[in-house]
Amino acid sequence: MAGFNYAKSRATAARLIKKFGQSGAIRRTTMTGGDPWNPTPETNDYPCTLVVTEYTLKERESSLIGTSDKKVLISTEGVSIPAYANAPDSANAPTERDQIVIKGRPHELVRVDPLEPGDTVVMWTLQVAF
Repeated sequence: MAGFNYAKSRATAARLIKKFGQSGAIRRTTMTGGDPWNPTPETNDYPCTLVVTEYTLKERESSLIGTSDKKVLISTEGVSIPAYANAPDSANAPTERDQIVIKGRPHELVRVDPLEPGDTVVMWTLQVAF
């Protein structure tokens, strides 16, 4: 029996996020150059497409979601981010160490949840502090 084609789900998510979303960026600060005991921080923005939504009352009541936190859905399409030196799995994916830039304003990431059935990341859901 053939497995489910998650690539189609990924393409559908990318299409809908692009249609109803907006441009943004994942901001990553890495340590480059300088002495090992005093590295130089380098901050770069990596473009992404995202949708900003609200949490439902039920979601807020049943978890540790702040009153001003927002749910942000990010498409995997076109996301290209270098990994942190000590975390190779962080390549091409947002992490809690990053920030999300929405309408030119950076926001802290509280949680990053990949929707990843069958080894295919369809999209990321972020809890973002506003």
